[in-house]
Amino acid sequence: MGYSPARLTWINTLLVPYGGLLSGLLQPGETVIVCFATGHFGGAAIDVALAMGAGRVVAVGRRMSSLEKIQSGYPKGKVVGVATEGLDESSLKDAMKKATPRGLGADLFLDFTPATAAEGQKWIHISSAIAALKANGRAVLMGGASDAVSLPYSELMTRNITVKGNFMFDGTAPAKLIRLIEMGNLSLSRFHDIEFDFKDYERAIDEAAAKTAGDCGVVLVHKE
Repeated sequence: MGYSPARLTWINTLLVPYGGLLSGLLQPGETVIVCFATGHFGGAAIDVALAMGAGRVVAVGRRMSSLEKIQSGYPKGKVVGVATEGLDESSLKDAMKKATPRGLGADLFLDFTPATAAEGQKWIHISSAIAALKANGRAVLMGGASDAVSLPYSELMTRNITVKGNFMFDGTAPAKLIRLIEMGNLSLSRFHDIEFDFKDYERAIDEAAAKTAGDCGVVLVHKE
């Protein structure tokens, strides 16, 4: 397949959203909302969801400029960006729902709210995404947020919405994900790395701290 050892390290990243999508019982042709799709795991979730047969991914991020760059890397209509900037809970829900095929809503919501998010922040993207789900939709929480989240009790009950947490992935996931790569369903070509020799580990740490793009990583390799 021609992937370098450094490129193959992306399997570690891809396994995390893969575990969440398996837990959320993603089916071919379904629509997935990913928050935040501009991050490391959220960005990887787009590729994994499409490789598993998702019909569309609604990629949620803070700014549309970042989301437009992500959209451009996929066939038209497969990834649709929704920016949270300037929107309240109701407007954000409407924007997410409008981004789904025929505006009918999503089947699955995969959340990666980062641990760096401010304590006490209103997690309107979570409640908005859940409200944008179809009846019998599923929400899988995999982020690092430690704050409390308010959820609409009656809406969850009357629309049979499932909300669950999921940590990492189970023992069967690595072999399954590797098969997706081997069969060509999941390509690693979109991801790239900046390589550093082991002796330059301090520079590597600084570079990793400065990188925010979900498709770029920093790898230590042995160089002669």
